[in-house]
Amino acid sequence: KGRNGMSLRGSRASTHPTKILRITESCFVLLLVGVVLVPIGCKKSSTAPGPGSQTAAESASGWQDELFTFAVDNLNRLEEFNNREMLEQIVGRLNQWGRLQKPSSDWLPDPLLSTLPEPLAELPMVKDLGKIEFPLHDGFALQEAVWLRDISNWARGKELDELARAEKLFDWTVRNIQLEKEPAGGQPQDKRIRMMPWEVLLFGRGTATERAWVFVLLARQQSIDAVLLALPETKKSNGQQLRIWAVAVLIEKKLYLFDPTLGLPIPAPDGVRLDGAGQVTVKPATLAQLANDDALLRRLDIDGQPYPVKSSQLAGMVALVEGSPAYLGARMKLIQSQLTGKQKMVLTTSPNELAGRLKKLKTIGDVRLWTWPYEAIRQQMELKPEAMRQKMLAMMPFQVGESGPLWKGRLLHFKGRFTGDRGAMHYYQMARPSNAELVAANFQLPNVNDPKAAETMARALKAIVYRAKQDASYWLGLIACHRGKYRAAIDYFVKRTLEASPGGPWTQGATYNLARTYELNRQPQKAIELYRSATQSPARHGNLLRVQWLEGGKR
Repeated sequence: KGRNGMSLRGSRASTHPTKILRITESCFVLLLVGVVLVPIGCKKSSTAPGPGSQTAAESASGWQDELFTFAVDNLNRLEEFNNREMLEQIVGRLNQWGRLQKPSSDWLPDPLLSTLPEPLAELPMVKDLGKIEFPLHDGFALQEAVWLRDISNWARGKELDELARAEKLFDWTVRNIQLEKEPAGGQPQDKRIRMMPWEVLLFGRGTATERAWVFVLLARQQSIDAVLLALPETKKSNGQQLRIWAVAVLIEKKLYLFDPTLGLPIPAPDGVRLDGAGQVTVKPATLAQLANDDALLRRLDIDGQPYPVKSSQLAGMVALVEGSPAYLGARMKLIQSQLTGKQKMVLTTSPNELAGRLKKLKTIGDVRLWTWPYEAIRQQMELKPEAMRQKMLAMMPFQVGESGPLWKGRLLHFKGRFTGDRGAMHYYQMARPSNAELVAANFQLPNVNDPKAAETMARALKAIVYRAKQDASYWLGLIACHRGKYRAAIDYFVKRTLEASPGGPWTQGATYNLARTYELNRQPQKAIELYRSATQSPARHGNLLRVQWLEGGKR
């Protein structure tokens, strides 16, 4: 992009105001020839000055404020910049600022960290939690927290009740994170790269476990405690195997349950209703209710497929507390203490304190630190070159187009800024060149003399541009539905997603959200037909439950 970018335009595309067919040439060529950059999280900021570079000016209070203000202001405006370069600058300023701060005298490592197995306890981000020194991966953690805060502030609705807010945040997660199948046990690590929450949010897809992680962190930004509940399964040579079942929200000493695979709260005794718009609404049951009455769980059975949990399994549940390294460090606690007003966000948590409250509940038999985030970090640090290249290629749709319109649109989408010439919809539209413009575009890269290599690169680049268009079309449908523009949402889901890309990357998500839109638009029969048609969806069980409830409401 910019002066380092190359123009990829045909005669018609050259007059297109968005100049969508533009991409960083050097980055793209590096990808295709197999050159791999340093993995995220393994390098310190290149802009951070060395320990001996502190000047007299830096000691002044005004300079400290300026450093912190620069970092925080730009962190809240990432849609305006090149992501990686700006994160490096933010981390650099925070390192300058951090060297002028006094270490907190009351910070101690969370006691639950002592339960980590040795390979995870030795991760650099665990060993360095007490340091006021910001590595580059802190920039991604701060970016993630900003996104989670911004999403939660509008997705929660205007509800004041904590449980109602949790329900809204869970529904946002289900609708915006397309469910993907969990990998089968025993697969090599590079078969399915676990994603960090910021990646799940950016790409809009994830497994049930990744959905659960995002929901827990969204709730945290609203000061709502949420944990994962796990069921003990067969014992293996390395100890007891746990299967994550649901996310539980702790409110007034009760655990309310949400199933990220079903995409539904687990219903309370009278929890399933049709609202005024004809949409299925579900109020969650508590863990105590389900443990005492198996009939509540049997309502989740469907023909030929029983719900895979019985009340007899719920005695002494294992609660897994999310306490990933980004939320346990002294430096994040220091930043959080300086944030005020609209910039406030949650950057710290106390797993041990939450574990103490959970242990007082009769329905909980054991509380542990959830190791899955640590395992994901370790896996990403050990990625093989080909896996790194695939991760980088996945980011390329956010780089095409002058100023990266898909990237801008996505971050403005997270902020809830949808309309206007500086809103998410405007930039998503910029990322959608017409088919005629795609045909007319010249995708040949300059300085590539090998005809076969040039053809391969052109084909790959065209696929990236087309993927950006697919993403933008689907996300425009989500925005239209959220704004109550149901006819527009149906158009984006049907014509511009399902029909434009049969069997494409958003088939499952568009089918589900189209059915949800039909529910809201008082067309229950069309919703029922769509839920039934999604026979390959990982969320099929939950979809068929919605069918039962919609048909029951009609009767």
